[in-house]
Amino acid sequence: MLMVVFGAGASYDSAPFYPPHSQSRLPARDEQRRPPLAKELFENRDVFATAVSNLPRCKAINIRLRGLPEDTSIEQELQKIQAEAEGDPERHRQLAAVRFYLQYIIFQCQRGWKNRAVKDGSNYDALLDQLRHWSKGREKICLVTFNYDTMLEEALPAVDIRIEGLRDYIARDNYKIIKLHGSVSWARQVNAVIHSLDNRDEWDVASELIDRATEIDITDTYLFDKDCPIARSKGVPVFPAVAIPLETKSYECPPDHIETLEECIPQVTRVLVIGWRATEYHFLQLLAQKHRPPLRVMIVSGGYDSAQEVSARFEQAGITGKFSLANAGFTNFILRGQANEFLQ
Repeated sequence: MLMVVFGAGASYDSAPFYPPHSQSRLPARDEQRRPPLAKELFENRDVFATAVSNLPRCKAINIRLRGLPEDTSIEQELQKIQAEAEGDPERHRQLAAVRFYLQYIIFQCQRGWKNRAVKDGSNYDALLDQLRHWSKGREKICLVTFNYDTMLEEALPAVDIRIEGLRDYIARDNYKIIKLHGSVSWARQVNAVIHSLDNRDEWDVASELIDRATEIDITDTYLFDKDCPIARSKGVPVFPAVAIPLETKSYECPPDHIETLEECIPQVTRVLVIGWRATEYHFLQLLAQKHRPPLRVMIVSGGYDSAQEVSARFEQAGITGKFSLANAGFTNFILRGQANEFLQ
């Protein structure tokens, strides 16, 4: 089985004609829709400002995270904020607001990115077509993504998969799609009475859910909704099913998806990593415990040095195998046909 692992860098470098830092630049307004890396999640962008203006409890967090020193990551600071929530209900509400913020900005960035930068196709489309041609239905493939966006899902018709519900991610025998940190199209049902739910503005409902974050019951019932539910879906109040980026990250997906992943890992013989920094400890530990060594691992990052860092994290986790490192990102990997070289 082949496992492909996508991180934020894959969506960041998803436009084959507009790779990051190239001379083929989009207009500044369109460049602001480039799917952000973790360190860019609280940048000064118009669409981010819209989210903050509608989520007042994000304001203090936004200022704190935008002014970080270079040696401090977003994940480290959010971890501190999470720790401060112990005994501080207002911190708890602020973190609830961050979930709504993340869902909104990623959805809006993706929509703008799709309309301009990848309207003629993305690197996801090209890669899945290569996987289709290579596997010819005989090889099993597990696609693991840590991204909230649905760029991978939108490319899945290339392998004859269309996602219309949560079960569709794991229903096929030869393809499994696992989104470990949640999705902009997922939500978790809330057990709470919200008066006049259907007649209220989405942001108004979201504000009430955030205000009541310390008391409401956010269930483990996941809902799928392509329209990116902000605070309600299918007639019920919901909470965004997106994981806050912390140092000690946790999963945000249905239990049967995790079970499927655990069943897949012992079958994996090759791993292709694209734009993932390998900082998710839980996943690395799971891979280390259940993989069948030695693995063949191909790492595609922003450059050779960052690929080396990913390789080192694999080895530190006890994952053994033969490692190949690309010297540039997703676009370069696709356009130079390196996927075919790895798969042969």
